[in-house]
Amino acid sequence: MAAAIGWALSVEANGPWKAQIVDADTGRPLEGVVVVAIWTARSPGAIHPRSEFYDVDELVSDADGRIVIPARGATAPSKPGAAIVGPQILMFKAGYGRWGFRDVETRRAELKDAYAREEAFDREWAKFSADGVVIVLPRLRDVRERERFVFTLGAGGIPEERIPRFSDTVERERRLFGVRP
Repeated sequence: MAAAIGWALSVEANGPWKAQIVDADTGRPLEGVVVVAIWTARSPGAIHPRSEFYDVDELVSDADGRIVIPARGATAPSKPGAAIVGPQILMFKAGYGRWGFRDVETRRAELKDAYAREEAFDREWAKFSADGVVIVLPRLRDVRERERFVFTLGAGGIPEERIPRFSDTVERERRLFGVRP
């Protein structure tokens, strides 16, 4: 069993973020995708802003492949002067690779220029936190691909007790392939 994981660019908190997660090849909804949304508190610093873990949401896609990540305020009452940034998104599903927005992935060949890809991604990200998007997970094709992929899995700096499903499924994958964290 391999997995799907991906990081998205950080943006100021708002939301909610809505998506349907589907198989990239078949378009069928994927139930049981573990989704982790990570929030960071960014505070002013003497030279550079300081960022630290703030909060996390762990969800699992339903039978229709749907998820809703709850909305967040842009400030943290417990951290005066800090802005809430995120979410950074991890997705994990046995047998699948890194996630992408369907509308960007299906246009990959025509989006040859990095600026065009970035603009397309930004448009989809805006829809993610508004009306919702379709996210695709590609199947990993062979054992070697799955083994390489599971090596990259991780949610560093997040307390494991806050993401028990993610931690458990990643650990099972690593044991399956003999990969050490």
